[in-house]
Amino acid sequence: VTEVIGAGAVVTNDVSVTFGPLVSGSNYVLQYRASLTTGDWVTITNRIGAGEASATLTHTNGVGDFGYYRVLGVTGPSAQMWGYARVDRLGSGRLSVVGISFLSSNQTLNSLMDPQQFTGDRLVAGSADQIMMWNAYAQAYINLALYENGTNKSWKPVKGFPTSTATNPVLPAGSAVWIRGVAAGDRKVIAAGEVVQARAATNAIVRGLQLIANPFSDMVGLNDLTLFDFATGNKVSAGSADQIMIWEAGSQAYVNLACYDNGTSKSWKPVKGFPTSTATNPVFKPGQGFWYRAVSNDFQWIEPKNY
Repeated sequence: VTEVIGAGAVVTNDVSVTFGPLVSGSNYVLQYRASLTTGDWVTITNRIGAGEASATLTHTNGVGDFGYYRVLGVTGPSAQMWGYARVDRLGSGRLSVVGISFLSSNQTLNSLMDPQQFTGDRLVAGSADQIMMWNAYAQAYINLALYENGTNKSWKPVKGFPTSTATNPVLPAGSAVWIRGVAAGDRKVIAAGEVVQARAATNAIVRGLQLIANPFSDMVGLNDLTLFDFATGNKVSAGSADQIMIWEAGSQAYVNLACYDNGTSKSWKPVKGFPTSTATNPVFKPGQGFWYRAVSNDFQWIEPKNY
């Protein structure tokens, strides 16, 4: 008896999942699910094993905004589950915040968001798509530009571009980055990787700003994140409370929320009108990041799996 192992997913408009090894005469089924918290697994296609080391099953035109795949085989579902999220890469210098909600074999930028999806320039960093990562401890950006030499693409630090060495930073689930697209025209890029299966994830929150995301691979409401439990609130002043800043790619503007604490309960309220404004609970979809500003203390954000 052989355990089915998902070896990865290739995502274009089609989704192809490679797995193996295959047991002769056994049936292997590719299944899809639009949400990890609701709904049933839908069978897409199948094949009979003939002892191969690996095989690939494809969901033609399977890409929506986000989704999840597994292979059902001899001993049950695959040990790995793969997902994707389509995220904005806006053109003409506009910005999107992309949350990292998947793992890969090494959790790197290249494996989570294939650089082939981006536009590069071999001479001028300002004429190439850019990734901007926030270092919470240094309270400073690490800026990368896509370098394209005609045969391949890689990410290089803006400082020293194009002579600087290519880099492939680790992007753990729960982090987030900015994407700045330089070419005219908006389009989507695909972030893909292994669904996070840990029972809980721990991320360090420091006093000041951090660019973060739900570390798990499905939609979740802000009030359902345990950030709510750790947040420092205030009954009178939004500036004396922890804040969450959600970037809206369409309007290129922030929605700013502050933690309101009346002594018996907490809620997130818009900074404009705080404390009399109505509490809100925005939903973060896979691939959506946001800023968190801690005003008074460092803490460990421990988030349990919600699926």
